[in-house]
Amino acid sequence: VDGAYVDALRRVIRDPSLDAALKALVLTLPSESWTAESITEADPQRIHAAHERLHADLAEQLHGEWVDIVEQAPLAGGYQPTPEQAGRRALVNLALAHVAVHAVRHGDGVWQGRIYQRFKDAGNMTDRLGALEALLNAHSDLAVPALERFHAAAGSDALMLDKWFQVQSLA
Repeated sequence: VDGAYVDALRRVIRDPSLDAALKALVLTLPSESWTAESITEADPQRIHAAHERLHADLAEQLHGEWVDIVEQAPLAGGYQPTPEQAGRRALVNLALAHVAVHAVRHGDGVWQGRIYQRFKDAGNMTDRLGALEALLNAHSDLAVPALERFHAAAGSDALMLDKWFQVQSLA
């Protein structure tokens, strides 16, 4: 990844004047489907591989920043559907995804365990799904028990079961 691009992302992360929701939008990679639609001859396997490499490179080069975001966002406090909280959740879940990729690539069981614990302690669906998706998309061994736990908690709740299928199909 170009150093100037990484530096620009680092400045976005560190800028206290920017709203968390804006940061999350700026820092989110384009989807693979958007990339495919944007080029003449799309090769899904190459697009996926490039997306995975970019995600891993950003996880590596901005690791300290991603960790800071996660550590500054404790799960304590009640859920409120405010724009400020929604933006913060989006940014933290994005950071979790990068931390999980870094942890799996480096065999860091501590961070994988911390993300799994966030999954278990989450007080709302957004936080729970963010941690589950982070583990699943990073191919963590803890994704399997997290999926099992999510499925058990879902019971016969159609929405939760739908989310359970969705995160697996998108991983």
